[in-house]
Amino acid sequence: MRIFTDTNCEMHIDEFKALGIELIKMPYTVDGDMRYYDLGESTNLTAFYQQMREGAVVKTQALNEHDYCEYFEPVLKNGEDVLYISFTHNMSNTFNSMNMAIKTLKEKYPNRTITCMDSGEISIGGGVVVRRVVKAYNEGLLFSDIPKFIDQLRHKIKIYVTVEDLEYLRRGGRISRVKSIVGSVLGVKPIIEMDGVKGALEKIGSAKGRKVALKQVVSYLEESDIEEGSEVIILHADCLDDANMIKEKLEPNYKNIKFHDVGPVVGAHCGPGTVGVCFIVK
Repeated sequence: MRIFTDTNCEMHIDEFKALGIELIKMPYTVDGDMRYYDLGESTNLTAFYQQMREGAVVKTQALNEHDYCEYFEPVLKNGEDVLYISFTHNMSNTFNSMNMAIKTLKEKYPNRTITCMDSGEISIGGGVVVRRVVKAYNEGLLFSDIPKFIDQLRHKIKIYVTVEDLEYLRRGGRISRVKSIVGSVLGVKPIIEMDGVKGALEKIGSAKGRKVALKQVVSYLEESDIEEGSEVIILHADCLDDANMIKEKLEPNYKNIKFHDVGPVVGAHCGPGTVGVCFIVK
């Protein structure tokens, strides 16, 4: 069996390669120029976010049925099955095309199995699910037990972020134009949770000003019962100073702290300056 994931289940390219799995590169456009995210292997994220700050129009795209066939068919043709651990199905129409591709391929390869399992997450949360599933499977986790394993992770992974500019959330349809204007004028910053059970982003609060918002994000971590030995991941979209500020607040009590760069597909919706924390509870 070959395990696939996509670049919306973000992780560092070196970490991905170490897993020995297959990668589906998700597309996006910058001022109409089509690109595919490769987990940072050749993507200059600093330049990408600078383009956004300078007014570049960034849009996400869906893969089509042919794209998915191109990824899956060589594996099936080689006599292997496919397991695709994807980012949350609730945040993209791309899975309509995937389902059509799977139907076509099952008719062509009736003796092969193609399974897609929804991680319920996006960005580094998806990466955490993929990493843990692959590790557990390599250590003997049965294929039939993977759905339950993923469901347990969806309840335990916590992600809280705040954004710098509400305009990107408005463009992505997350908030109305009026709310984005009022919020920007008043300096209100939303606090957003990635709810892995629902597979969706949920606004859970707001703060007046950037520093207060960062403090609020940290408080969700400090008030949680974190899994012993679990890492704390600080994710950011080209705002390393704020990420370091969060790290300084956490270092006295948390030792296993890592940084994660938010990729361009996710960043297209949240914008430069997005920063938050990801961790796993007991």
